[in-house]
Amino acid sequence: MSEKNNFVIRAYQPGDEDGINDMFNEVFTQQRDLRAWQWEFAGSPYGPGVISVGISEEGRPASHFSGYPAILCCTGTEAGGLQEFRTLQCADKMTRQQFRKSGLMSGTYEHFRQQVAEKQIPFSYAFAAAASFRLGNRLGYADIGPVHYRKLVISQFSLRFTDTLAGAVRGLSIHEVSSIDREWSSFFDKAARGYECLIKKDEAYFRWRYLVRPNRRYFILAAKEWGKLIGWAVFFREGDKLIWGDALYCEGKSSAVMKTLKHLLGHPYAAGAAYIECWFPPRPDWWHATLRRTGFSEEAEPNGLHLVAPTWHDKDFPELLKQKFYYTVGDSDLF
Repeated sequence: MSEKNNFVIRAYQPGDEDGINDMFNEVFTQQRDLRAWQWEFAGSPYGPGVISVGISEEGRPASHFSGYPAILCCTGTEAGGLQEFRTLQCADKMTRQQFRKSGLMSGTYEHFRQQVAEKQIPFSYAFAAAASFRLGNRLGYADIGPVHYRKLVISQFSLRFTDTLAGAVRGLSIHEVSSIDREWSSFFDKAARGYECLIKKDEAYFRWRYLVRPNRRYFILAAKEWGKLIGWAVFFREGDKLIWGDALYCEGKSSAVMKTLKHLLGHPYAAGAAYIECWFPPRPDWWHATLRRTGFSEEAEPNGLHLVAPTWHDKDFPELLKQKFYYTVGDSDLF
């Protein structure tokens, strides 16, 4: 606990969530249900979130800096397995408007940074828009780089090209998903070796992130080869666009990616959509090449978002993220 300009800055305490959620809705002009807060910060299979909150003299939350837990997996270890690191995806950085010139956010961030160090979490990451990014520069964030944004105009998508690639693969099928089983964990262990560095997306994570989230239903497709899972993709419809929020495929299964998109665009879910947008960095090479062949253009992210590391305790972590981290919209709190 610390004090700054008559504010008390401390870790989250049970019961704070009502005030925090009210502040979120005020600051971001949203109508978030408290169930969504509980899902995000208390429902993760990897434990509760790490939250620092500034309390005003009136006893109301006035600032907030937090992250929910995830596991980063890296390949290439000497033992030949996946090396795992506990991390935090930072979310809901906010200050009530009347307190924004008080320096309260810097104190709240410092309290959060100390919590992360005490919990021995090697680093955290976030996706920061322009204003947040400027503040982050002053606070000492590591800038990993601009978010790699891609876009596919549906009217220009070549079904003939897709048919040529996907139709020739025997045993390949696409299925809509509403439930999953343990196969999704063993699939992650296999597929992750083609990505070098990514967030762990096993059965427990996937179920929490995409199947039980309150007030949002995703469109999920699984690609199977002779009945075995070889890839999956998660989409969400927003107006005339389809957000491709997450994906994981085995290396060498580009035809499954093509056929997934063909299935999506032939489904009523996609009717009337003008384009698909997604975040995928230019790594690994095989995935980057697959997206280019499919017709995705690479453009500046419309909101100027950057991938950043607000906290880290090893000088190599920012460079690891910059060179090897595979991320998606689903690895943020914006999907």
